[in-house]
Amino acid sequence: MFRVNRSGCWTPLGVQEPPPTHGAAPKTWSMRDEFTILRLVLFLGLGTGLGSALIVDGVVEPLELAHLPYKKGKTYEDYLGLAGLKRLGKKKWRHHVIDVVKRLKTALQAEYVVLGGGNARLLRQLPKGVCLGDNRQAFLGGFRLWKESPLRPTHQRFYH
Repeated sequence: MFRVNRSGCWTPLGVQEPPPTHGAAPKTWSMRDEFTILRLVLFLGLGTGLGSALIVDGVVEPLELAHLPYKKGKTYEDYLGLAGLKRLGKKKWRHHVIDVVKRLKTALQAEYVVLGGGNARLLRQLPKGVCLGDNRQAFLGGFRLWKESPLRPTHQRFYH
């Protein structure tokens, strides 16, 4: 599960919040803000391609949303990946990122969307319920997953 403060940033429960990085991201942390528990978070990685995962009650479920059809016979990845950024330019690329984020947030009924990856830093304004991720937290979360929980393929739970 996750918590989110009124300024729009999130962190996994039990992970120390990072200190504010002034001007590095559209939103910053505040220890004094109230938090809400999140049970369904969508992660989208904007890099060479488009990575995606759904975090349901603290369990990471990998997705392959990148290859779903989007517009004009092209996929989400064709528009949001590096090739789309180069083909469209920053302004149009940003427009498509926000459009896809809103569509996927609605379709998957995610409470919150976290955008990460190398190209997420190119975004200027984010809609409500969307925040830029921080690679420092991603690495910490990955290490915690390996250390604290037995990793099993998700399909095994259906055979118990």
